[in-house]
Amino acid sequence: MARTAASTKTTTDGSVFHSNAALDSNLIYEGFSNFQAFPENASENANAIIAQNVDLFNSWGVTSFQLAPQYVSSHDGSFLDSIIDNGYAFTDRYDLAMSKNNKYGSYQDLVNVLKALHAGGIQVIADWVPDQIYSLPGKEVVSVVRSDEFGNKVDGTQIDNTLYVVNTIGGGQYQKEYGGRYLEELKQKYPELFKTKQPSTGVTIDPSEKITEWSAKYLNGTNILHRGAEFVLRDGATYFRVAETSEVFLPSQLRGKITKNGFWKNDAGKVNYYNSEGEIMKNAFVKDGKNNWYYFDNDGNMVTNTALTIDSDAQVADYYFLNNGISLRDGFVQLANGDIYYYDVNGRKLKNGKVTVNNVEYTTDKNGKVVGENVLKKLDEIITTGKTTLI
Repeated sequence: MARTAASTKTTTDGSVFHSNAALDSNLIYEGFSNFQAFPENASENANAIIAQNVDLFNSWGVTSFQLAPQYVSSHDGSFLDSIIDNGYAFTDRYDLAMSKNNKYGSYQDLVNVLKALHAGGIQVIADWVPDQIYSLPGKEVVSVVRSDEFGNKVDGTQIDNTLYVVNTIGGGQYQKEYGGRYLEELKQKYPELFKTKQPSTGVTIDPSEKITEWSAKYLNGTNILHRGAEFVLRDGATYFRVAETSEVFLPSQLRGKITKNGFWKNDAGKVNYYNSEGEIMKNAFVKDGKNNWYYFDNDGNMVTNTALTIDSDAQVADYYFLNNGISLRDGFVQLANGDIYYYDVNGRKLKNGKVTVNNVEYTTDKNGKVVGENVLKKLDEIITTGKTTLI
């Protein structure tokens, strides 16, 4: 088969590939079947057979060989790939047949086939789906939203910024040994990779961040775990822990104790909140059954009709609380002097930012004051989504 050298011509159309003689003279061969059985002896290992037939592939004009996913498969059985051992579903992202043989052979078979194909002038392509990590053994409690396959929230879902138990901790022996080990070397060889903002995080890759064990902060989702919307028990302020250890924590009512619980008005007319142990909540946010948030100060009194700077979840932000104590969220507040401020869905005042409501883009300054309005599209009918409150 004739070969055409790659073009050195510079293009500016943004396309990676261009149809030309150089591209058309390449031939990629994918060498595996999804449902092939495990070999009965080493001579039948797919990688061993591929290594023995490099001359045949060259005679066919193969320029690139796509190997099957080389990972040791997980076996949780929750998905086809974790049943048929094809290497797409894995727990340890660095276990390339090192702990045991995969469906395509041993670790040495993989080394041999890479050397053989390269010696024959054939490029090797790795086939993998990086986010199909299964059977992580460690659990943690995170805030989740039920979404569809495109990441959009499912209409009417009960799981909406709800605490949930997920399997997100782990990764295995080789993740612990090799995770992040080669980032500095990759940065030296391919610096452009470390200048591009990642779509999932909006920031560049940090080569100093070595992922030796997975946790929820590195992942943007998980599969359906069938644990139910209210799997994590709570009373609005305290989350209960149920485990096979001495650390079990259950509400006092379930242990036969009678205590104050919930919202109570004290003798001074102030509102307090008592958790399930009958303890008054102080310097803490509390959410009621209608997803409204309140804040209780150092004395345990509900904060009302005021703006307040609060350090919550290691983030200092300005909040506004209405006459009934509800934290203003996803809405505007206009003060008596006419100044307008916007508080986001988490109740934090938006500073040096932009927000769009009813096709109007609002701009805020460093103090959070709305200083600009830009009508993006004129509407025949205004449908109010944000809440506006006049103080």
